[in-house]
Amino acid sequence: IVAAYRSSVENSTDERLRSCFTAAHEAVEKSGLGHRQEGRVGAAVVAAVVEAHQITVARVGAGRAHALHEGKAENLVKEVVAGYIGDGTTEPDVQSFPIALTPGERLVLATEPTARTIAPDLAALCRGSSPQIAAHALITAAQRRGERSALAVQVLEIRSLASQRAPLPSTARLAREELPAFRDGRGELEDVWNDPPAAVSRGT
Repeated sequence: IVAAYRSSVENSTDERLRSCFTAAHEAVEKSGLGHRQEGRVGAAVVAAVVEAHQITVARVGAGRAHALHEGKAENLVKEVVAGYIGDGTTEPDVQSFPIALTPGERLVLATEPTARTIAPDLAALCRGSSPQIAAHALITAAQRRGERSALAVQVLEIRSLASQRAPLPSTARLAREELPAFRDGRGELEDVWNDPPAAVSRGT
């Protein structure tokens, strides 16, 4: 999805995300060809683009996004989207939210079982620790509360605004000022263009 986003020729964030999900459908369908589960391979996907003045979230299937903003955890999406990546037909639900995350604030992407189980305590569990430790704490909390299915979470922390740093050469179509730099469970990332985040996943 990250590669498809970067190579997309669409102009808007909304359309670029939609084109990514089309590519994801094709990739998952192709991966199932020739296997016993052909036609039954799929995944729920939630993706987000953080820009200077908004967050855009795209989903197919059960996935959640929470913004840890101004000391509170805000649930950005409240309904489950039917279908899954790999069915070849489900269009993503794409929504934009006028939230400007600032350095130190976080965005949490999680599967439905994870988010549902730990939602009331999400802000507290993410406070005062690295993104990696926070992700582990969220998964551990869900497991201790009896949840066992499809536990996965990614915690992204805004490190600095791109507009506050000297520009670096980039072939990306979006201006660097549109995106903040962030860090995730692998530690601080030097630049969002050079190193896409990897999901932090724990559980069974």
